[in-house]
Amino acid sequence: MAKVLVSGTTVVTFTDAAGTVRNMSAYIESMSAVGKTIADIDVTAISDTAERFIAGVELSPEITVSGAYEQTGTIGPDPVFVNLVGSLSTMVFNPVGTVTGSRRYTYQVLGRSFEPAVAIKERVNYTFMLRKDGTVTVGTVP
Repeated sequence: MAKVLVSGTTVVTFTDAAGTVRNMSAYIESMSAVGKTIADIDVTAISDTAERFIAGVELSPEITVSGAYEQTGTIGPDPVFVNLVGSLSTMVFNPVGTVTGSRRYTYQVLGRSFEPAVAIKERVNYTFMLRKDGTVTVGTVP
């Protein structure tokens, strides 16, 4: 099994309120786990000797994106993410970059909140909360 060391190649884009694709990779320091998860449904019968499950619907976990706050121009977290709160957007996650054949996850997401936060004499940070809407499209970069 091949192992891939990811170091600075991850690319995360969002489609902003104007329909422009924005590469937010430089502004994201951490992002909660993303991927594809399903609910399981317990179908254990009284006659079974162990639990049994079948696949249920795909779950829509909340995703948290955070990093250093930036309000400059039209490309920083403030001008992009604050305008995505309350609306659907497309998020594309490329864990190992955008080289042809690399894995790509495409999500429709609902922006839930954008919150700048600071402790006195500390760096200003932000947290952007969103929730996946519908199924994840898993593919590769063409």
